[in-house]
Amino acid sequence: MFVGKRMQKDPIVLKQGQTLKDASRLIKMRNVRHLPVVDDNNRLIGIVTDRDVKKASASGATTLDIHELFYLMDKVSVEDIMTRRVYSVHPSMPLEQAAKVLHDRKFGCLPVVDNQKLVGILTTTDVMQFLMDAMNVDSSCTRVELRVEDKPKQLFHVLEAISEHGYQILSVISSPEKTEGTKLITFHLLCEDDNQLRKTLEGAGFDIVSFFHQEPMKDFA
Repeated sequence: MFVGKRMQKDPIVLKQGQTLKDASRLIKMRNVRHLPVVDDNNRLIGIVTDRDVKKASASGATTLDIHELFYLMDKVSVEDIMTRRVYSVHPSMPLEQAAKVLHDRKFGCLPVVDNQKLVGILTTTDVMQFLMDAMNVDSSCTRVELRVEDKPKQLFHVLEAISEHGYQILSVISSPEKTEGTKLITFHLLCEDDNQLRKTLEGAGFDIVSFFHQEPMKDFA
């Protein structure tokens, strides 16, 4: 999976010369936290976040009424509050590498640039959505987690045992454990008989860490 497949295309942007008032309005109306700033040729020149807007707005708000505050906000250019040195990525970057950049540098987003033009934006929410899709959070299925030795052909043996019974595999994720020499393999499957699946895995000698039927999660909004 690459950044270009998960990024938000045609992101909401600020144009060079727009104001703090414009940025505040866009953030509230479009419910976004990051606004890339581009010039007339759609080249990335900076980024403004909701924190930048709050900080700049609060600096003069103590003794001003709302009309005076809006007047001052209309006089502050986005170039005065934006971050100019912006870390950007290319659409062809593997998604896991972009996720590492977001994690290690504690970024909330990464502008996506191709041929010096802004073509999208990748946020932490986009990466989390990919993880949820990969883990089939919104599917009704059986979730199985196995502990296996960290050596060749372990995944092959598990898949062989499962495929003999015709279970449909929706996703497979392998992750190392802190304990050296083992790893966890998480499956999401469609099967009519969970008990038979468990018996199949136990009969093949696999160490079942967890096994349950998963239903789509409810919207918490």
